[in-house]
Amino acid sequence: TTAIHRDLKEELGATVEILCKLGVVDDYYNVIRRHNRNHYYLCKVVSWGRQHLTEDEKHYFRLTIVKTNYTDALRSYEEGRNTKIGRLIANREIPVLREAKRILDSIQESAD
Repeated sequence: TTAIHRDLKEELGATVEILCKLGVVDDYYNVIRRHNRNHYYLCKVVSWGRQHLTEDEKHYFRLTIVKTNYTDALRSYEEGRNTKIGRLIANREIPVLREAKRILDSIQESAD
């Protein structure tokens, strides 16, 4: 969990509380013989600060912060399905997004 706190602080400027682990998703890129393992956590932002991005992250990867809601994020992933990379991303991210919403809804129901 130390890496999560560090990476979110550096890349987003966010201090977070980890609520739970959502799961692990593996991606296989057969053409370039690459395997990625993605670990997903549901976090609550405690505070926002300054990003500390490397030059590559700023200029090559163009990392930016996008604050959105569940409906708009889901719609964005669905709209991206018309390309190969968009399908790969949607197939990876939508189930995780839905699981996060399910957990947050159950927390909200418990609070009511």
